[in-house]
Amino acid sequence: MSKKYESVDGSTIVDNKKLNHTKAVKRSKHISSNDFDDLIGKTESLSDEGKLRVATANAQVSEENQIKSYDKLKKYELIDEKYELTDEEVSYGFIQLYRIRALRDFGDIKAGDLGGFIEDECNLSHEGNCWVGDFAQVYHKAHVSGNAKIYNNSIVCDYATVSGDTIIFGNAIVYSYAKVSGKAKVSGEASISGASEVYDAAEVYGNAQVYGNAQVYGNAQVYGNAVTCGDAEVYDNAKVYDNALVEDCKVFGNARIFDNAMVMSQAEICDSAMVYGDAEIFGSKISHNAKVYEKARILYYAKIFENARIHGKAFISDNVQVSGNAEIYGDAHVCDNAVIFGNAAVYDEAIVKNNAKVYDSAKVYGNARICEDTQVYGNAEVYDDTLIMGNIEIFGNAMIFGNAKIYHCAQIFGNAKVFEAAKVYGAAKIFEDAKISGRSIVSGNAYVYGKAQIMDNSVIYENAKIYDNAKVGYKIQVRGNVEMCGDVEIFGDIEICNNDQINKKKIRNNIKICKPKSRWRSLSL
Repeated sequence: MSKKYESVDGSTIVDNKKLNHTKAVKRSKHISSNDFDDLIGKTESLSDEGKLRVATANAQVSEENQIKSYDKLKKYELIDEKYELTDEEVSYGFIQLYRIRALRDFGDIKAGDLGGFIEDECNLSHEGNCWVGDFAQVYHKAHVSGNAKIYNNSIVCDYATVSGDTIIFGNAIVYSYAKVSGKAKVSGEASISGASEVYDAAEVYGNAQVYGNAQVYGNAQVYGNAVTCGDAEVYDNAKVYDNALVEDCKVFGNARIFDNAMVMSQAEICDSAMVYGDAEIFGSKISHNAKVYEKARILYYAKIFENARIHGKAFISDNVQVSGNAEIYGDAHVCDNAVIFGNAAVYDEAIVKNNAKVYDSAKVYGNARICEDTQVYGNAEVYDDTLIMGNIEIFGNAMIFGNAKIYHCAQIFGNAKVFEAAKVYGAAKIFEDAKISGRSIVSGNAYVYGKAQIMDNSVIYENAKIYDNAKVGYKIQVRGNVEMCGDVEIFGDIEICNNDQINKKKIRNNIKICKPKSRWRSLSL
């Protein structure tokens, strides 16, 4: 049998002792003595077959120190052939492929076994247990090596490389500059292309596509109609499947991306996080046991972690953090450094933004808007068309609803309620079981607490304090250092200003004053 040497330029050098020649032939078909083209030299001129130098153009073979060629001379080792090209051909476009036949036993292949089709011997290494079987095809500059197996109707072409213990089967195709190695498996109708890599024990199957510079490795799986592309990395035990799209991001740990979900733009999905439904993630991190699903969208450096749930048509963006058992859903918007955690819920068309925090078991819903540095916590609820803006604290069991507006540094807590079109601003505090309603305004450093009620168009401001069972209504104005307590009820168009007017006494006990005749009359007791 002839000895064969391999050349980097696609030619094969055959040392045929019988003909006493060394010939150069193109590796495009099975080689026999009839295929010899150009006489290169005689075997006697070879000083060491293990260090044979070959000139591939017009140069001649000579001893190592007397080479007369130019920069194309190379060194090659003796090849122990394990297969040959047969005369059985198939055409693939303008390319002729040849079925291979084993020349010796190796792996689970026996001498004489027929394999699949290759264009020439540069496509399948003679080393290792690699094999192309069934009707599989390998052509162009593609290379299969190691213990890799290419079976069924699969195709490896262009400049793709398949190595290690890889198995490619079904109707899978690996092309362009793609690399598949390790113990990876590619099957079904899957395609691996571009400069992508699939390695370790990763699996790509179904109709999945991996392309661009994407990498799938570890024990990761990409399947169904999923697409992994760009600079995406899917690894560890992560799974991407169904119609999911993963591009320019990282998916790892035990993360799952499925249904029609999209994860893009440097996003990270890790741990046991899940993104599914029609959810979209851009440039954000979803981790721990967090879930994002339905039509939710997460953008621009948001972090969703622990057991948080984002769903419905919720929109999260710009450095938002959502954690704990928090839930955001409906058409809610949370953005601009807002933080939602604990067992908090934000839903319906509520908006939380600008460093606002909602936590513990607080709820923000309806069309409520929470802005700036506001904190809503405890069991507080903010809903309807309320607007809360500033360095506000709403906590305990407080409830803000209707068209109420809270500004500046106000605090609403305990079981207090602010509703209808009432306004609370400045450093005012509403607490215990107090109620502010109608178009009332409480501002300045005013306190309203106990079971006091401020209603209608009343205005309470400066350092006034209204508490116990006091009730103030209609157009009452209370200001200065006035204190109203006990069971007092005052309704009318009255101004109560400082303690001089009430002889330095509290307005208290069971006093009732209703609608005095003179407008803006001061009250002295």
